[in-house]
Amino acid sequence: MPRPASPDGYPTLLLALLAEGPAHGYDLVQRLAERTGGELQVPAGLVYPLLHGLESDGLVAADWAPGAPGRRKRVYVLTERGRSALRERSERWERHRAAVDRVLLGGVLRRGAVADA
Repeated sequence: MPRPASPDGYPTLLLALLAEGPAHGYDLVQRLAERTGGELQVPAGLVYPLLHGLESDGLVAADWAPGAPGRRKRVYVLTERGRSALRERSERWERHRAAVDRVLLGGVLRRGAVADA
């Protein structure tokens, strides 16, 4: 399963999804898969440790909300500190992406010399 090509990877993607509004872990897993056409899928067993780490860092906050009858679910929201971190990480990602593009688009891909495998 492909992983995001970023030092911050999945945590940054989770912050970006939470910037759209509160969500629970399973919802984030689903939205990431849908948004990327299935290219990026955070394993359900990984999303909760990632969210707990973001919570420990003060980037997200969590509260309990009603779920299925007789059950509760943790809903995560982006904090102001999380919004700031997302801006910084997004800027870092843009620089990373631009650097990779300069290599890929400035090399054989630009010249059309890559043969289809």
